Amino acid sequence: MSLKDLILAAPDLPLNPIEVGEWGVTAFVRQFTGFEREELVGLLASTPQGEVAPPTFAARVVALGLCDDAGTRVFAMDDAAALGGKNGRVVERVASEILLVNGIGTVAEADMGKDSAPTPSSSTTTSSPSASA
Repeated sequence: MSLKDLILAAPDLPLNPIEVGEWGVTAFVRQFTGFEREELVGLLASTPQGEVAPPTFAARVVALGLCDDAGTRVFAMDDAAALGGKNGRVVERVASEILLVNGIGTVAEADMGKDSAPTPSSSTTTSSPSASA
């Protein structure tokens, strides 16, 4: 087998199960293909710097990254509008997991309009004395 054949045959899109109790399903998240990642980058690039991503951003991420147990996408991009009509917190949670699996969760959370200020539980530095002192 040639090097090219070995690379193209490598199973490099691992699946990660995600329980979506509100929908009554266990679906799967996998890493994006190169084309899917470029599509997501295009979505991000179409948002002017400093502005919040369009309201369909999370739904588009879900359409792009949710798959079945064989790794086949469940939704087409045309389904993003229908997904946008689902529970927003659920869609955002699934989208966040998809982005996290793909190594782009922090950027995506800011683009989905979440407050990027550190929370007390996520802050790593503090000037206050320890509670055990």
